Amino acid sequence: MSERWDRINQEFEEQSGYKLLEETDYEFYPEEKEANVFCELWVPVGKQPN
Repeated sequence: MSERWDRINQEFEEQSGYKLLEETDYEFYPEEKEANVFCELWVPVGKQPN
C-alpha cells in the first residue's frame, strides 16, 4: 500500500493540475470485495493556481 501513497505524493501534483491539501485523507475498505480492488483512497485536493 505504501507504494500507492509514494506514487500519489511523487506524481500527482506534477501531472494533474491539482495539489494535495494538508487535511485528513481516508482509506476505505469495502465489505464486499470487487475484482482487483483492495481499497479506495480518498485524498483532499485543491486546484493549483495558474
